[in-house]
Amino acid sequence: MKAGYREQGTGNRASGEPRLVLFPSPVFRFLRFLVLLFLAGSAFAQNATTVVAAARSQVGVTLHYDPSYVRIPFPMGDVPMERGVCADVIVRAFRADGVDLQALIHEDMHKNFSAYPHVWGLRGPDSNIDHRRVPNLETYFRRRGMAMPITAVVLAIALATL
Repeated sequence: MKAGYREQGTGNRASGEPRLVLFPSPVFRFLRFLVLLFLAGSAFAQNATTVVAAARSQVGVTLHYDPSYVRIPFPMGDVPMERGVCADVIVRAFRADGVDLQALIHEDMHKNFSAYPHVWGLRGPDSNIDHRRVPNLETYFRRRGMAMPITAVVLAIALATL
């Protein structure tokens, strides 16, 4: 089994083989979220302090983990503030700094769809959900040259939390 992923039900009912879900464990999701927020906030935002403050302001507001597919406006669309996924926190935080990741990711996926993960079976970009998926955010930031060795990220997060 891939690290950070969990078994759910059976993949082949006849053989009883486990099926891996696309959603990693909560701890793994949280660690990926921290890494992504650090990379994005320090390398892309015009004002990283604004992004971090906006992310922190969602603590106690965004209370329900809800990865549901929802039709939302484009650009600047969002699910209700009290629910969402870790990627929604990042998208909202960047909007506080005037950056609309929904529009940026949709435009990049429209031009370079083959560069993005294809684990959801889509044939093209979908502005309702693409920016809400961590692998798409990771791909977008990596394509913008914002990747760094995981050891540097862990060290930076450790120093930031002292």
